[in-house]
Formats: sequence, structure tokens, C-alpha cells
Amino acid sequence: NLKWNATGFPAAPAAAQGPSQPQCYEGGAAPPGMPVVDHWRRPEEFAPQGHPPVLFKNDFEVEGIIQNPKLDNRWFISALNIVAGNREQLDRMFMCDCQYKDKGFFVIKFYRDDPLSDDDWAVVLVDDRIPCDASGLAAFCRNRDPSVYWAMIVEKAYAKLSGSYEAMQGGTVVQGLEDLTGGVGYKFDWEKGEKGEKEWVPPKGETPERLWDEIMEKMKTEHVVGCANNTKGQPKPKTEKKGVLLNRAYAVVTGGEFEQNKLLKLRVPLDEHGRAQESNPNANANANP
Repeated sequence: NLKWNATGFPAAPAAAQGPSQPQCYEGGAAPPGMPVVDHWRRPEEFAPQGHPPVLFKNDFEVEGIIQNPKLDNRWFISALNIVAGNREQLDRMFMCDCQYKDKGFFVIKFYRDDPLSDDDWAVVLVDDRIPCDASGLAAFCRNRDPSVYWAMIVEKAYAKLSGSYEAMQGGTVVQGLEDLTGGVGYKFDWEKGEKGEKEWVPPKGETPERLWDEIMEKMKTEHVVGCANNTKGQPKPKTEKKGVLLNRAYAVVTGGEFEQNKLLKLRVPLDEHGRAQESNPNANANANP
């Protein structure tokens, strides 16, 4: 079963093995502190034996994403995690309905505002070779299920659009959401309260149901929704005791009311061990994978 490897990313054929990896690093070699890539593998080469690789686990479920902490593209992975909270939005990024995945390539689209064009969508062609380290593991992001590889394909396509994986460093979650969906990103900031959002926050808010109604309305109208508890260095022990990581973007996967309780299921990008935990000893290591 012959597969494509002529997408130019990587430029070298087959495993593209060697110390120089210009599609990963702007200088060819890995800068100090970054993951070291020495070859590329296809999904059938890194999937566990006896478990055939699949792009998605199934037709409706999307698991969390494991980010490599040595590449500073958390902004992009966080945005991708939020978009994956809405499976239909995630599917729209893959053009041609993934009909060519057996041939080893994908077509991914990203939004790029171009005032000189009527078409603001950048279409990126990538094959399914994934940069790996010496142990054979994906060097950058990967899916929690070792047989699943959709997140690696999207990250690779964005790296190609950016010029390299290293060039993905530095950005904002809102920027990532706009690039991934083509929508206009906006946020409610409780500290600034420029739009009167403080009035929505109990117990002092005059319309405490407003925030919940906004979230539910956005989720019903195919928006992707995220949230974060941002600080400027000040501790929030009550929040941390509940296992919520500070200054991290969560995806709002689903929500609803049950027995007069308002419930949201949140998901955060996972650490390199596949846990929803970073350095917070009070967090539940198995929460919301």
C-alpha cells in the first residue's frame, strides 16, 4: 500500500532521518531545551502492536491532547483542545472528508485574513509522517490514545503553514480559535468588566443567570467555548483545592442542569504523562481526560 510523501514537509523522503530537521527547527538542529527529532514515522509505525491506527477514536468522541512542554505552543494546543469540544467544528477542518487517509495525506484548512483576496482560507496539504524522537514517540503533541493521531496531523499542518514547528511558538488562545474556526473570538473578562460582566457574577451580580444563559446559548449555536481562571501571580487556594489549574485554558465540552445543579464538563490539555495535572498536588490526576 503505497503512501504519499511528496508534500514537502518534510522535504526528505521516507523516514527523513538525520540530525538536520529544517521543517522542525528554523536552524535545522534542535535548539537547547526543545524536543530532538531524528526521524519521522507513519501512524502504522508508531501505533501499538495489535492496535491499528485510527484518525479518530470513533464518530463522536474526542479525547484530550498531550502537549510536549518543551515546545511553547500551548496557546495553539489549548485552542485545538477547545475546538475539539465540538466534534462538528473539528471535522470541518479536515477537507475531502478524510477520504485520502489511506493514501497517507490530508487537506487541512485554517483561517487567515487576507485583505487582498476574497478567500481567507489557507489550505494545507500534509502527509501522515509524524516527527519522532529517538524512542519512536511523537516529538510534539500526541493523542491520549496511542492509536489515534488527528491532533498530530492538525499540529503538523499548522507547523507547515507557519514554516516550522519552532515557528509555532508564541500566540494567544483567541488567535488560535480564530485560525482554527474562522470565527470571531471574544471573551468575557470579569476583572475589567468592560461589558458589564461583573453584574452577572454571583453573589453580588444583579443577573446571576446571565452567564449560564450565555454559555448554554453559545453551545447550542455551534460556538466553541473555553474558560480560564487567570491570575497575576496571586494564589487562589479555593480554586486550586478543587483541582482547577490556574492560568490554563479549559474546553467546555458539555453542560446542563441536573436536580437544580448547573454542571459543566471541562477538559484541559494533558501533561506529558497523559494526566490532567501539572504541578498542583491537589488536582485529581484522572480528572476530565
